[in-house]
Amino acid sequence: MHIYLEYINAENVYNNAVEQEYRAIKKPNRNGGFTYFISDKSGNIYEIKEKA
Repeated sequence: MHIYLEYINAENVYNNAVEQEYRAIKKPNRNGGFTYFISDKSGNIYEIKEKA
């Protein structure tokens, strides 16, 4: 199970997570964009999508 969040600039959230050395995955979605998965230091997983 994971938490789902929407952001206006989802890629910026992903890039910040990568810069801060969090485990982050970028996956293409069927709409031509990307969905991001970020794990925090406790192992919680967050799904980040671009807000429409």
